[in-house]
Amino acid sequence: MKESIAQFFDDYARRFNESLPGGVVDIEKTAACFAASFIESNPNKIICTKNDEAFKASIPHGFEYYRSIGLQSMKICSKAITILDDFHALVKVHWQSLYIKKEGNKMELGFDIHYMVRRENNQIQIFSYTSGDEQEFLEKHGLVPYK
Repeated sequence: MKESIAQFFDDYARRFNESLPGGVVDIEKTAACFAASFIESNPNKIICTKNDEAFKASIPHGFEYYRSIGLQSMKICSKAITILDDFHALVKVHWQSLYIKKEGNKMELGFDIHYMVRRENNQIQIFSYTSGDEQEFLEKHGLVPYK
């Protein structure tokens, strides 16, 4: 199971990067990475999302936002996979992001996201993830205006 989870995240990162500067967003494959319902938790809120047409419609807007703040690439630096049982795992991914700021200078930033994944019918899907305060993180590094 560890190998299939590692491959899942490698594919997830590849698709993410293909959707950045000038890329094409594969809405169906991106949506397929998530369970029928999933949960996001950060210091400010918990969001429960249905993987439906509204979610699929939001995917291109998310990539558009990241392009607008200069995101050029996302690289997985490490993955720590903890198998919980035959169907579930906790995955800590350390991401390294590359931005080109409006002034033209490059900035690399690292951060962790913890994912809960589930295997069903030999497919891995994210059913929950936790992150830090992304807005505060981006503001701190001058990538978006302060509130």
